[in-house]
Order: sequence, then structure tokens, then C-alpha cells
Amino acid sequence: MSEAIKLVLEDLESVFSVTESILEEYDSNIRLQVPVLVEMVATKLKLDEKQKRLYDPVIRLFLKKHPDWNISTGAKGGIERVSDKLNRENNKKQKAVVKSQLKAQIEAKAIDIITTPQLDVSQTPESDLDDL
Repeated sequence: MSEAIKLVLEDLESVFSVTESILEEYDSNIRLQVPVLVEMVATKLKLDEKQKRLYDPVIRLFLKKHPDWNISTGAKGGIERVSDKLNRENNKKQKAVVKSQLKAQIEAKAIDIITTPQLDVSQTPESDLDDL
């Protein structure tokens, strides 16, 4: 391996290790935004603006390839643990199953009420009503 490749890999290794240490230390229910993470890495490594822009796509690539972290997009997007994502998806599936079961029970109860013969007061003789 050439010396240039070794230097680049050592440089990237330091960025990756700092990124991973920041992620491991991050303990919040709010997902960490990638630009915030890049800023934290830049602060720890004392990077200038040009270097920060250079390492931004490298950090994003590291996150995309990392088996423990997931990047989600959208209004509630950000960096989250893969295990948290799987738990959230499982909870969503369980809620959908419970909801469908409750809906089926309600429909069955409604059908039972509809099909059960009701006492029609208007057709009973008045003498029967006097006994009540």
C-alpha cells in the first residue's frame, strides 16, 4: 500500500473514530441531525470550514454503511440506532394488529345487536301493557 493511501486512511480513521465516539455518547430520545453531528466532529477535531465541508459526505457514508446506525429522512428524521428503529416498527405492527382485532370485535358486536330480535312494544295488546 502506498504512503499516500496510508495517510488518507489514517485521516479517515480518526474522523470515523470520533464520529463513533460522539454517537455512543449521545443519549437522547431526540434523533441527532447529521449537520449537528458534523459540527460536533469538526469541533473535536478542530477542523476549519473547508475541512468540515470535505468530511461531511465521508461522515454520511460512514453512517450509511454502519450496521448499528440508521439515517432517516423527513420531518422527524435524523440518526438513530437500528435497534430503536426495529422496536418502533414492531410496536407499529402490534398496534395495527390490536386495532384490527378491536375493529373486528366491534363489528361482530354490532352485527349481533342488529340481528337479535327486539321486543316491539307497538304490536303488543294494550292489556299486556297494563300488566307492566
